[in-house]
Amino acid sequence: MANIFNGFLDNLVNGALSPKGDMADYAHAARLYTDDNFRLAPKQKFLYHVTLNLNENVINKILPGWVQRHSNEVNMLVKSVDMPKFDIQSETKNKYNRKKNLQTRIDYSPVNITFHDDNASIVTQLWTAYYNYYYADGTFGSRDGAGAPNQTARPYDRFNAYKGKSANGDRFGLDNNSYEPFFTSIQISQMARHQYLTMTLVNPMIQSWQHDTLENSSGAEPTQSSMSVMYESVFYADGPIDEGNSPKGFGTVHYDSTPSPISAGSSSSLFGSAGILAGGSSVLGDIAGGKADLGTLLTAARTVKNAKKLTKEGVRNEAYQVAGQTIRTATGTNVSGLANTSFPKSGGNGTQTTEALAITTQKENKLYPPIQVTQTLADNPALKETLAKKALAIGAINTNTEQVADLTTWDTLNATEKRSLLDQLDAEMNNGNQKLVQLANQAVNNYNENGLGNTSTIPEQKNPLGNT
Repeated sequence: MANIFNGFLDNLVNGALSPKGDMADYAHAARLYTDDNFRLAPKQKFLYHVTLNLNENVINKILPGWVQRHSNEVNMLVKSVDMPKFDIQSETKNKYNRKKNLQTRIDYSPVNITFHDDNASIVTQLWTAYYNYYYADGTFGSRDGAGAPNQTARPYDRFNAYKGKSANGDRFGLDNNSYEPFFTSIQISQMARHQYLTMTLVNPMIQSWQHDTLENSSGAEPTQSSMSVMYESVFYADGPIDEGNSPKGFGTVHYDSTPSPISAGSSSSLFGSAGILAGGSSVLGDIAGGKADLGTLLTAARTVKNAKKLTKEGVRNEAYQVAGQTIRTATGTNVSGLANTSFPKSGGNGTQTTEALAITTQKENKLYPPIQVTQTLADNPALKETLAKKALAIGAINTNTEQVADLTTWDTLNATEKRSLLDQLDAEMNNGNQKLVQLANQAVNNYNENGLGNTSTIPEQKNPLGNT
């Protein structure tokens, strides 16, 4: 005979024995987006890099040395970019009263690229070079002795229509002997999880260029320049990110390569985003994912170093706080008795204090005197060569040639050329080149942070700058 409590008891037993307990919702989205190291999580729009591949033979005739100095900088000034769009034309035909869809052509919609209008006018210089290369109209401009625009340029004389061939023999428009392409290609790269996806626009040409609107009411709104680019096809490529190499030009200039003081494993606490457990998890994740590199080794070194600082009382104190937070989350009750506030178990015996963290951070980011940095470089040839390699890639020193330098350029130089660059490095350091002084201090800090040297002597290492 059926009992009215049978259904209730069945549900109670099933709920108690279920892995989710007696009440839970489904976690389909969490499983989709977080499983396998966020493999299927959506990409973020701000993780991108644009590379304008310029024809040096063309630009160097108009702006000598511009490509070597500013090509990587103009790439970083891209504020926004459209990804390629494909319009496929089709027709519907009748096949014995059956509808049949046919493709007839593919069209490549223009890509819009917006730049920050920088104070150095690098973006405007790029457009000026393009404009003066393809069109003769703007090449007649000049300035008088006072620096004001010359308003009497002969090609634009209003009354020259009947003055004969000598006054009407100037070129205009596309009559400018422009045969080589200005852009060899444009690459748009998406990045996620240490991987890139690059879309290369083949034979790009500027379809339109627009400077911004200026107005008093805009307040502090920055100006920008935008261009629309047409192209003939799209090539796709993907692979692991390699700083300075792939995507091309990524991570070469104006990048902060100093590790964060709150990166994984940098804290001597057991729990937390920068704690020992986080550092170990980061190292194991890199190894399991096949992404182990120098950064993984540095994280492991920091983790081991800070793990030695753990104390029983410190771990007990953290565990007490974690337990309290767990109870507050589950019950909505504040264990400490004061709303939205938690107190440590002991009043002053813990190891993780704000003062200690500040002292540790200050020590790890020590600024060394110039004489000491110079002596360290002199005592460690491998460190000095690696510093010169990085300085060459970012343009802080140069080979006085038209070659575009990157992180691989150093290895192609002969002994004489390398010696010349090392001398140039010494001269720039002595002149107080802030970019090189900062790079040198980063190298010394990377050594000392991992116990690889002290303030006077730094042992040799293949890669002392970290991420090169």
